[in-house]
Amino acid sequence: PEVQARLLELTRDTNPDERGIAADALRWMANNPEVQARLLELTRDTNPDVRGNAVEALRGVAKNPEVQARHLELARDTNQFVREDAAGALRDVAENPAVQARLFELTRDAHAASSRPAVSRVLCKRFSVG
Repeated sequence: PEVQARLLELTRDTNPDERGIAADALRWMANNPEVQARLLELTRDTNPDVRGNAVEALRGVAKNPEVQARHLELARDTNQFVREDAAGALRDVAENPAVQARLFELTRDAHAASSRPAVSRVLCKRFSVG
């Protein structure tokens, strides 16, 4: 509990490096509802590195509908690396028809052009194509 409390505190630090490191460390506690809620908040951080670390930290709970929905949103993030992290995080839930539809849509979305390769890799890997 002490470590978790300290890490949650660091996610509110003014230094984005501290927030990012804390988000990364919280991946091992992502099943905890309080941690999960904070990581979801961090996916809206102004710093793309923090958002990316939060996405990666939530990968283990990607089947959670709220996390899944946020990953789908982040597959259209303004930052290429966050988009790729989000698309990769959806790999384990690609059996969901809504996720499949969104991933296929992203391969054709002109605004998500740089996420196409990552999304395509996820779809190909999931459906054993290529």
